Amino acid sequence: MKRTVARDSKLTLTARIDGLPRVPFRKPVSWAQARLDVSESLEGQLTLWKDGLGSRAEVSDAIAELTQSAERFALAMSWRFATPVKAIVIWIDTPEFELPGTVSVRSGIAFGDQAVAIDGPPPPAPVQFPQVPLEARRLILTMAEASLFDGFVEERLRRHFLVIEELWEDFKDQFGPEDHEWHEKLTKVRNFVSHPRCRSAFGLVSPDLPSAVLPGLVKAVQFERTIEHRNFIAKFETQSQRIAVQLIKRKFPQIP
Repeated sequence: MKRTVARDSKLTLTARIDGLPRVPFRKPVSWAQARLDVSESLEGQLTLWKDGLGSRAEVSDAIAELTQSAERFALAMSWRFATPVKAIVIWIDTPEFELPGTVSVRSGIAFGDQAVAIDGPPPPAPVQFPQVPLEARRLILTMAEASLFDGFVEERLRRHFLVIEELWEDFKDQFGPEDHEWHEKLTKVRNFVSHPRCRSAFGLVSPDLPSAVLPGLVKAVQFERTIEHRNFIAKFETQSQRIAVQLIKRKFPQIP
C-alpha cells in the first residue's frame, strides 16, 4: 500500500520548564527545531517540532524523541544552574493524515498548564540546542538537589559525596596528588557529619574544632548543627562540589 504524507506533516510538542532561577539566555532563543520562551515570572515554555512525518508510527516515535529532548534540555539547565529544573509536557499537536479507510483528523493532547528574571543580562543562546545525556540524570539531579539545602552545608557535602563515592574509583587516576588528599579529607568529613561518634575524622577535625571532641578515652568527634561547626564544614563543601562536578564531566565528556 502506498504511504501518503499528510498536507501538514509537522508534530509540535510543548513542555513547561519549571525551576529556572533566572532567564537562561538573551532573546531571541531559538534553534533549528526548538524555541524557548521565558516569562517575567520565570516560567519557561519549550516548543519542539519535527517535520516530514508520514505515518502514525513515525508520529509515535517523534513524540518519544521530542519528549526525551525536553528532558535532556531540563537536565542541561539543572546542570548549568545547579538547581532542579523540570520539563513537563503540556501539549502535543499531532499532524493530520489522510489514509484509505480513515477519517482525516487533526488532534491535540493536553497534559497540564503552562513558564523568568534576573541577575544581570543573560548570555546569548548557544548555537546547539542544550542537552545532556539522560543517563546522567541521577547524578545531575543529586548535585542539583544539594542547592535546595541553603544554609545546611553538611547536607550539600553529603550529596556531593554520593557522586564522588560512585565515580571516584573509575576516574581517580585522572586526578593529581592534591585532589587525592582532598578526597581523603572529604571522606573523613563526610563521616564526621554522618555518624554521631566519628573516630576516623578525629585527627582532621579536633585541631580546628575542639568543641567537636567527645569526652572519654576513645578519640572521637561529633558534629553539631551550630554556626561554628558549619563554618568548618564549609571549607570542605566547596571542594566536594568541585570534585563531584569534575567526576561527572569525566563520566560524560559531552557535558559542557
